[in-house]
Amino acid sequence: MAVFRLIGIDARGEWLDISELQLWARGQRVDAGATISCSLPPQAGDVSSLLDGNPATGCRWAASDVRAPGFWIQLDLAGDRVDEVYVGGALLPARMTVLRPGTTQPYTAWPALVTGGAWFREGGNVLSQLLAASPAGAWGLDAAGATQADLVGSRTGIRTGGVTSSTVLTVGLSGSFEPQNSGLVVIPASGVDAGDFSLVIDLQTDTDLNLVIAEHGSDNKGWSLQTAGSGQTVYGAVPGGIIVAIGLNAGGGLTMTTTAINDGRPHRILFTYSAQSGRRLYVDGVLNSRDYASSGGPVYNSSELHVGSRAGGAGLPAGSLMSAFAIFNRALSAAEVASVCTDPRITRTLSMHWHRPLSVLGSGPVSQGLQAMSAHRVRKLIDVECGGQGRIYGTVARKSTPANVPLRRRVRLHRSVDGYLARETWSKADGSYEFRDISTRYEWDVIAWDHELQEYSTVANNQLAEVA
Repeated sequence: MAVFRLIGIDARGEWLDISELQLWARGQRVDAGATISCSLPPQAGDVSSLLDGNPATGCRWAASDVRAPGFWIQLDLAGDRVDEVYVGGALLPARMTVLRPGTTQPYTAWPALVTGGAWFREGGNVLSQLLAASPAGAWGLDAAGATQADLVGSRTGIRTGGVTSSTVLTVGLSGSFEPQNSGLVVIPASGVDAGDFSLVIDLQTDTDLNLVIAEHGSDNKGWSLQTAGSGQTVYGAVPGGIIVAIGLNAGGGLTMTTTAINDGRPHRILFTYSAQSGRRLYVDGVLNSRDYASSGGPVYNSSELHVGSRAGGAGLPAGSLMSAFAIFNRALSAAEVASVCTDPRITRTLSMHWHRPLSVLGSGPVSQGLQAMSAHRVRKLIDVECGGQGRIYGTVARKSTPANVPLRRRVRLHRSVDGYLARETWSKADGSYEFRDISTRYEWDVIAWDHELQEYSTVANNQLAEVA
């Protein structure tokens, strides 16, 4: 059984009164047969009633219990993936973190309110955001037949080999494309990528081999989006990462990610090329880019875009999936990249009912019906004190034997001058962490906490944020 734990539950100082708890993955409910427990018993009701499907039953925790250090609600279930949590009830969390099993990074979510409750969703890859950015061409790659329609134009793709999968990587599509080594979608390249351009594709893979995802041109003279293998480490690539060849054998070079993405989870890969500003590679909206060799541009020697493999060979293996391939006739700006990679279902706007006592001055009695009132507020969380345009990033690794082993640890960001806790995250499986949207006015202390009690906590003092 996989263990999923809800932690960091912020009830804004109120009681927690919930009647239903549902766990979802890829649009399907996955908590059938699950067992539930909690660190502190509720003041009223039984925690098992949250899974009985009856919204009339539930339980309440006192505000002091919810605020207690280490408070959690845990579900043990057969599946190993959860990307949405539904909470029903009268007094809901304003924020919570979903701690997932293994090396999968936790996610923190804010409520998207619906009738009777709220959704707490992990950010996903959304088709509508991609199409809203006006690509020159876009293909879902999820059609069951050979024909793969252009969602914004008339460049119809033709698929041969491979299979369609019912696994959804992109919200708004019905499935994805599994190349199985030789699957290929051929798309006319007329009128695209002649000058500056950008590429977007949603990808899920666990391969650490150098294989083709999509390309225009042969012999790497145009552009070629690939997974990196051990043979590319001589260029600085990370096996299991992404590598993009631009005019490599015609005076160009390589751009690659500094981390692996072969964790078997969906990622939105975005690459931009500009003759003036160069090449940039993003993973899930975060700049993750390193260049090798010169900055020359592509030299095309074919009139087709190939997606899934290189003319039927060197394609991604069985189990690797892709969808939502798009190409832009411009280099997307940083703001456009952020928009394309943002899930609009995720909201940090809190729209919740708050009950406040009404105090009446004077000696007269309180009028009937005025003892309490319900105020409907909408608040947007804007960090005006510690927010900004900077970022701080690094890695967490073991110092003692065996040395330099990446670690997943809780990482906190404190303001150096007074110790104020401004941000908190978990390092990824490769040890990397990043704090974005940080003020450049202050110096910061970064602390990696060892919850396994194997190492001392590590502190990096007086760090300055780098302008993103």
